[in-house]
Amino acid sequence: MALEALETKPLAPKELEELIATKEAEYILKNNLYVSMYKFWVTLQGYIPLTKSSNTFTNTTDASIKSEHQFEAWEASLSINGFYKGKIFSFNFSAIPRVYQNNNILTETVQKRTFTTFEGSPEGQPALTTTDSYYYGAYEEFTSGQVKAEVSSLYKDCIGLSAAVEQNFWNGYDALNWKLGIPLNLKNKDGASSIAFEIQWREFNKQHYLGISLGKAFGKFLD
Repeated sequence: MALEALETKPLAPKELEELIATKEAEYILKNNLYVSMYKFWVTLQGYIPLTKSSNTFTNTTDASIKSEHQFEAWEASLSINGFYKGKIFSFNFSAIPRVYQNNNILTETVQKRTFTTFEGSPEGQPALTTTDSYYYGAYEEFTSGQVKAEVSSLYKDCIGLSAAVEQNFWNGYDALNWKLGIPLNLKNKDGASSIAFEIQWREFNKQHYLGISLGKAFGKFLD
């Protein structure tokens, strides 16, 4: 393969080294020649939204008395990651400290209510005019911190276990959330990963949820 590339066009020394390394890795993985492999990396990430979300609040039963609040959901995080892959077993982990802007909508301590407006009709009967939903209560916005740890494993790249836990802190929000999962990796006839999904049981803000996450890879990747 590398010789074919050289016949097509001359390559710089660095390009040639990268081409040979890529082809060697593809050959080793395709023919299952490795014993194990591992990698560690660190990711620094920040997010600043270009637009703000808007939410309507009222703290009275009179829906005409309401206020609009703008929210800018910025965040910054540092991710420490590790990956190990053997012939029949793979394992990865991540530890993520994070700082982010929060509010009482995201913490689910305030809920929406439906307000209905009636007006009298010529026949003397009340007539429904409008129905709107607003958050009922006082709007609160604050900065939160979070530390999250997540581990997952796969047996023969098919089935495994995963777990995650996150502790929030600062400004009165100290929720401990967690997730347990069973990841499943479906492969096509060529043995390449096709569709991955995970059965999840999680707790968020002391509420329990059972669900399924689904993912599909597009393009060409090294399995």
